[in-house]
Amino acid sequence: TRPALANLSRAFNDREVKKRYRALLCGDLRGEGQVELSLKDDRGILRPAVTRYKAVDHTPSRQFGFITTVDLWPLTGRTHQLRRHMAMLSFPILGDRKYGSSEHLTEDEALFLWALEIALPHPTSNINENIHVEIQEPPKYEMRRLKEIRDDKIHCE
Repeated sequence: TRPALANLSRAFNDREVKKRYRALLCGDLRGEGQVELSLKDDRGILRPAVTRYKAVDHTPSRQFGFITTVDLWPLTGRTHQLRRHMAMLSFPILGDRKYGSSEHLTEDEALFLWALEIALPHPTSNINENIHVEIQEPPKYEMRRLKEIRDDKIHCE
């Protein structure tokens, strides 16, 4: 309905929609933190951009030293914000053709960035009710981690 669409639009504008992403990064990023680096928008205007991150796993990698599994929370909504912020920290997302380098590409050209979770106000409910959806990471993530471990063991033997 039109009111529901208007409510959803308002929720995104007012930053009431919370999103969590999962990515595989090239390199050994430890701990958690927040990136506050302004980014140019489509018109070339510098805008504030903030991303929270938390490393959740580290996989040895012959090619990258480590691949870090990381959760990312965009606190602002700039174009390619997560990809740009991770590349600016020198931990590009595996498979990122635009902000990584050719050495960060995968055989199947897959970008290892996935939306895991979203929470938003219910667009038609009059009570303070949220919609929350969470899904598991795709199997390709675990397959890539296992491939890295296998390749690392082969290289070390």
